[in-house]
Amino acid sequence: MDYYAVLGVARDAEDIVITAAYKAMVKKYHPDVYTGSKAQANKKIREINEAYDTLSDPKKRAAYDKSIDSEGESVGDYETFEDEDDTSAILAEDWAIVAEYFPDAEESRKRLGKLSQSSALYFQIIILELKAGENQQEIADLVKAIFLERYFGTNSRLHKFVEQLLLKGHRSIAREINKAIKVLGTNASANIIDNIKEKYGFELYGKKSDGSYKWADPFERFLYSYEFPGEYEYFIEISYIPAKKQLNVTVTCVETAGTVINDEKREYDVVYFEVDTKNSIITIEPNNENYRQVSKYKDEEEALVLIRECLDEHA
Repeated sequence: MDYYAVLGVARDAEDIVITAAYKAMVKKYHPDVYTGSKAQANKKIREINEAYDTLSDPKKRAAYDKSIDSEGESVGDYETFEDEDDTSAILAEDWAIVAEYFPDAEESRKRLGKLSQSSALYFQIIILELKAGENQQEIADLVKAIFLERYFGTNSRLHKFVEQLLLKGHRSIAREINKAIKVLGTNASANIIDNIKEKYGFELYGKKSDGSYKWADPFERFLYSYEFPGEYEYFIEISYIPAKKQLNVTVTCVETAGTVINDEKREYDVVYFEVDTKNSIITIEPNNENYRQVSKYKDEEEALVLIRECLDEHA
């Protein structure tokens, strides 16, 4: 059993954080409040107590860490240690104060919650116990990295792929990737990504199971597989106008370097463009007279070249 995963903490977590995590997890799985079965709640409580008994004792923890190191690289069981139960109420009273003075911390908590409720809770615990509201973005990035490496190996491309899946609610696909990584290892990350894209097609790219918006498929596939440069994270939002066969695409950059631009939110739009597949036209920044560009394309291949040039120029 992975005691660190049971408590939802990092291997280098401080004693005060481990104790706080223990209390929060006991509260989460208390039989009187847990939404699952009583038997499952009791099982979780036993595991939590066992984990805390070891990690709260310096000698036992050192011996446990040594045993983990001797096993080499391992990937945790996503199915066993992650659930979708909302954890926001567990620390609600104290967290309300944090959110009042550090509103970006609440945004980070919500985003982490889409990836992992236990990670969102761990983020709150660190902020509260270490009184680290000013460093919330750095801590959020660290907690996300711990979660992704724990269940999906060390490949950064796979991390970005899984993050996008979870933000879109594809938890079952993330579970499948976790199982594949456990069997095949991190070196198979590229094969796993390609297989998942091929296997899930429309579901993965946000379309209906009946194949609606099939005309948009090659453009979405390209957009979601495009690898942006640099140390920043980029997220793509696509909306549809079916009658016009048009995609409206917004690419947003989220800074991850630990600084804030002009005390503003650390998100800003990189580029917005429209893909009119009915009339074979791509329009970049249609509402901006200074940057507006309109390009006609003759076929799908040429359209994708134009989109790549647009992203390469603005990213």
